[in-house]
Amino acid sequence: MHVVLANLTNGGLSGGSRKYLEVLAPMLVRHPAISRLDLFVPPQAVEALHKSTRLEWESWLHNDVSHGFRGLRREILKRRPDVVFIPSARWIDCGSAPVVAMVRNMEPLAVPFAGNPWLETLRTLARRWVAKRACRKADRIIAVSNFVRDFLVDTWKLPTEKIATVYHGIELPNGDDDTRRPQGLLDHNHRFLFTAGSVRPYRGLEDAVGAMPQILNSRSELSLVIGGETEPAMQPYRNRLQRQAEELGCADRIHWVGKLSQAEMAWCFRQCEAFLMTSRVEACPNTVLEAMSQSCLSISTTSAPMPEMYGETAFLYRAGNNEELARQVDAALGLDVAQRYSQQSAARRRAAEFSWQRTMEETVQQLLLATGRTECFRAAA
Repeated sequence: MHVVLANLTNGGLSGGSRKYLEVLAPMLVRHPAISRLDLFVPPQAVEALHKSTRLEWESWLHNDVSHGFRGLRREILKRRPDVVFIPSARWIDCGSAPVVAMVRNMEPLAVPFAGNPWLETLRTLARRWVAKRACRKADRIIAVSNFVRDFLVDTWKLPTEKIATVYHGIELPNGDDDTRRPQGLLDHNHRFLFTAGSVRPYRGLEDAVGAMPQILNSRSELSLVIGGETEPAMQPYRNRLQRQAEELGCADRIHWVGKLSQAEMAWCFRQCEAFLMTSRVEACPNTVLEAMSQSCLSISTTSAPMPEMYGETAFLYRAGNNEELARQVDAALGLDVAQRYSQQSAARRRAAEFSWQRTMEETVQQLLLATGRTECFRAAA
């Protein structure tokens, strides 16, 4: 099977997208069902991916995006692949080749407004339109959680038979993994709670900030570390959170450490007392998988798909309920040594269920189904 993988975006790649490609592409190259794999990513990502994977990555001209990827489409048509895999919710006409699209971002779909500034809201609505068009035109759709699949079926009324759930994977860490204390925490000596992700309104960070006074009443030694990039459009939201913290009198216990490297994320997961997942909606959240793989105690919203991902391994609270969040933090940190070890072990076992091997096998199966083939190939582990 000749596969073209084209990760269509207007610019670069998010950290999650890059990790997905770095892990999955080499596995696809080795799969016995795939005779040829052509890889296309945005121009800004080619060099980095070539360096990290040692694979040949191609791209399109910088002005190709504004022309609807016209040049890329010509290149794909010339190569006559058996199937085109687009692991972003976009679509281009690939002639007779079937297209498999993947939905991995639920902010535009489920919460397109979400308190964003008006210009960002327009961009989000545009992304929603593009994603809906891609889902309607694609021959098959990979949903990265059951929550995504159910949304596509129940809200967008897409046929169930063309949608399959394929979770992302996670690599279980070992003692040799690189960890590094973030620069912003070099002088930090408090025990801390940790949360991470891009700073956007749908992430619900006001829950973590709002719960801090009550948390500090019973556990005065704690602080809150927030990792994640703040894009220029999201600066008003970031400022609003800062004002909230100042009004509550806990600003000195909240540390904004910005975008973190993988080694810095690993350090925070391993050193924190607990991980907070405050998002209102996700698709298949990498931070949840990372937290479980690092044996973190987690306190999470009941918002989908967090319970689906965590199973029974997290303390849950209702989004927006600061008091309930504070109580769950107190309950998690109140576990005795045996209970804490049991909870952490359960989280790591849960993470082990989300293997990249399974992600790769199930992805290949969807590509085969798109071509009309039903045989089951299995790659060597």
